[in-house]
Amino acid sequence: MNRLLRRDFCRFFRTLLNLRRLSADWQAVYGHPIALAETFVEAPRFTGTCYRAANWIDVGWTRGFSRNPGGKGYAYHGQRKRILLYPLYPQARADLSSFHPPVHWNLPMFPFVALKNRQLEDLHALLRRLPDTRKRLGLRHPFSAVLTIAIAAVLSGCKSYLAIAEWAGRLTQKRWPMVSPA
Repeated sequence: MNRLLRRDFCRFFRTLLNLRRLSADWQAVYGHPIALAETFVEAPRFTGTCYRAANWIDVGWTRGFSRNPGGKGYAYHGQRKRILLYPLYPQARADLSSFHPPVHWNLPMFPFVALKNRQLEDLHALLRRLPDTRKRLGLRHPFSAVLTIAIAAVLSGCKSYLAIAEWAGRLTQKRWPMVSPA
């Protein structure tokens, strides 16, 4: 029993350590912080004692709905759960209840492309010379196009695969020929 409790405590402690990094990591990728973490506790089976001991705030009950598969609407299932919140930085409550958002929330979500059109074309032309050493099975995009997009996205401030993919999704029709083969 003691070993089981120790294992559960270690897992919960790891969760708390990850929460300390959550807001900074989110801001590094998306350009804005997260103020609160949220969790749900199934009340008939669990009491949420560990969360309350770790200073999570009990704010009430859900109405008994869950999200439909694919994220299209909600369905009533009748199992109400406790909602617990954890402020990720000391002034989170004040920031959320203020009339005007804090200044550090008004930063642009994604930085604009640092490379001009001609620079993007030159980069792609340079990368076209590199040999493609990937296996042929499952190739979808030219090697030079993938590298051009990745390098341009990182130069504009993207710090993760997800941010690079979102940057690529925002490329305009005019800029696509600059990164794809002619």
